[in-house]
Amino acid sequence: MLYFSFFLVPSFVSCTPLALFFFEQVLVAKSYFDLNTFVDQILGVVFEKAHQRRIVLACFDPDVCLCLRVKQDRYPVVHLSMGGSTKYERSSDIRQRSLKAAVAFAKSNELLGVGVDCEEILEDSALRREALKSGLVLWTWGKSNNDQKRVEEQKAARIHVIIHDRMSLSGKTRNVFEEERLMSSRAQ
Repeated sequence: MLYFSFFLVPSFVSCTPLALFFFEQVLVAKSYFDLNTFVDQILGVVFEKAHQRRIVLACFDPDVCLCLRVKQDRYPVVHLSMGGSTKYERSSDIRQRSLKAAVAFAKSNELLGVGVDCEEILEDSALRREALKSGLVLWTWGKSNNDQKRVEEQKAARIHVIIHDRMSLSGKTRNVFEEERLMSSRAQ
């Protein structure tokens, strides 16, 4: 846990409690024991230091997402996916190979949402509509999200969350916790 404390604790201490924390876990696991230990260490620090902070947990590894979801229900989990993009190395995991598979995985495991490369979503309106109809929160990521024009296109397309590096692009938007609350009220 020392390794994770070294990186996570200063973030919790130095950042305002009003900031949204988006933790993307990166893991190269050799076994499910490694995965379990990794997730336990991350959650240990988060539970100890988060207090009342708003946190979203996310990972490209579907097994890590599942483990995060099963081990706790305090913080929402987002499955990040390469989707059908040809820009990246094709994953051997079927849950990573298409947005449709990522959505099915996230829905069946009660995750908050899925995140995909913004170019895939913007280029395929049928895919975007299907993802938005799933009831999951749709996130996008990618270098194009730092381009104001692409951000505006996604806002117009009603993408829920746009992950980018430049805060000045965001404008005034609802945060993911408001989206989650709205989804819960619709389900009831």
